[in-house]
Amino acid sequence: MSDKNEGITLEDRKQNLYTTRTLVTGKISDIVRFIGLGLVAIFYTIRSSPDADTYGAADKYILYVFGVFGVIAIVLDYLQYVANHYAIEEALLSKDKRFNDQGRPYRIAELAFKSKQIFTFGGALALVILVLRT
Repeated sequence: MSDKNEGITLEDRKQNLYTTRTLVTGKISDIVRFIGLGLVAIFYTIRSSPDADTYGAADKYILYVFGVFGVIAIVLDYLQYVANHYAIEEALLSKDKRFNDQGRPYRIAELAFKSKQIFTFGGALALVILVLRT
């Protein structure tokens, strides 16, 4: 079996990994945004329907959980972009032009990226539970 990285320098492999990571994290952000907005839209549709009052207390709770989780996921997505903006500004002002992975903006961006995935998954799971209960 041949190695498709054969003949590629270590630096080129590293660059390929960075490129792939950028594509994957960008796609994750797109999916989080799409699901988050969908959760909010489904929440609003159900909540504003004439049948909204027929839901029991537990179902209403689940409805609000996925609606709120959708909003939180969208806010975290925005927070990640804002924090990355400041992390880039900080890197541009540094002598070596590198991200400070211990700096507050970078750490906030990383936390927002991870958190928005958790809230998106939680909101989607709550929606699945609501669907299964009805």
